[in-house]
Amino acid sequence: MEGLEYSEPDVLHTVEFFHECLGDMELARPLKGLRLGAHYGCHSIRGSFNGFDEAKNPSKLEDILEMLGAEVVREYPGRLDCCGATLMAIDPDIGFTLASSKITRSLEAELQGLVTPCPYCFEMLDSRQDTLTELKGTPSMPVLLLQQAIGFAQGIGRKELGLNFNMSPVEKILKDMIGD
Repeated sequence: MEGLEYSEPDVLHTVEFFHECLGDMELARPLKGLRLGAHYGCHSIRGSFNGFDEAKNPSKLEDILEMLGAEVVREYPGRLDCCGATLMAIDPDIGFTLASSKITRSLEAELQGLVTPCPYCFEMLDSRQDTLTELKGTPSMPVLLLQQAIGFAQGIGRKELGLNFNMSPVEKILKDMIGD
C-alpha cells in the first residue's frame, strides 16, 4: 500500500469565500456612488447546498458589495425572486416574464445595477436584455458578475474583467470610473 489518506475537502460557495476573504482588502477603485442590488440566484439560497447564509433573508452578498464601497439596497420587492433561467427549456415565456419582473422591480427600487454570483443568472439578466425589451418592453439595466465587481474595485481593467463582453449597459455605471 502507498499509505494515502483521503479527507473531505471544505467546499465554499463563491459568496461565502469572498465574504470571508475580502474584509481587509484595500480597494484601488471603490464602488462609491453606485446604488446596487444583489441577485443571489436560486442555487445560493435554495436547496441543500446553502448552509452559509439565511435562505429567507440572506445578507452576505450585500455585505460584500458594501465592502466594495457600494450603496446597497438590502430590501426591495422581488429581491429574492428567480431570474427565470431554469425555465427557459420548459417555457421561455415564463422565463422571460420572471427576468422582466426582476429587472423592472429593480429599476423601480432605483437601483443602478444588479450584481450576481451566478453565471446562469448573469446570462439571463445580462445577455437577454435585448430580447426582454423586444418581447416585454423591459428597460435595460446594468448587470455585473460578482467577480467583475470585485475585480473592478481592485483596479483591474475593463478588458481584463471581460466587461466589453457584457451585453447589458454596464457603461452607465462604469463610464466615469474606468479610464481604460
